[in-house]
Amino acid sequence: MNQKPNKYFDKKNLVRAAKITGIDGTKGGVTIEFAAQNYDIDITEPALVEIDGCLIPFFFDQTQTFENKKGVVVKFDTVNSVEDAKDLINKDLYVLKEHLIVYDNQNEDYNDNFEFIGYIAIDHATGNIIGKIIDFNPIPGNPIIEIENSQKQEILIPLAAIEIKNQDEENKKLTITIPDGILELN
Repeated sequence: MNQKPNKYFDKKNLVRAAKITGIDGTKGGVTIEFAAQNYDIDITEPALVEIDGCLIPFFFDQTQTFENKKGVVVKFDTVNSVEDAKDLINKDLYVLKEHLIVYDNQNEDYNDNFEFIGYIAIDHATGNIIGKIIDFNPIPGNPIIEIENSQKQEILIPLAAIEIKNQDEENKKLTITIPDGILELN
């Protein structure tokens, strides 16, 4: 029986998007460097790593993706220790061509000029003040809102995790819904 390979395992459908360059933390996080500065990948889809001549799919833990000085830190859902992560160092990361995002500097998919910096963020469910929005980090694939609470602690919330319920421009207040437990993660 002559079967066609699954599109994920046929290299002609893939593009080398990044290289895994380091380990981050003790729970299996890895740092990746994109093959080009304007590359990003859809983290809702698997990436493939070639190990011993076989393409192995890895799924991203979407809550643990952020940028640092060395690249983008990602966490794969099945890599849970430094030992697991060590096996991935210096390996290329492949994605399907349709899952590679190539930004055009004149027309980016995210907004570098996040308009709500300086607003007070309010939890829609409780009515409590979360804090003041102090920054927006347009991490490719996972932009983050930075909020400073009343104890001067930084709270990071993925933009994709919130829903804006009300915008009060006059009083600079933004009422948002956030997933249960996200404040406890910070």
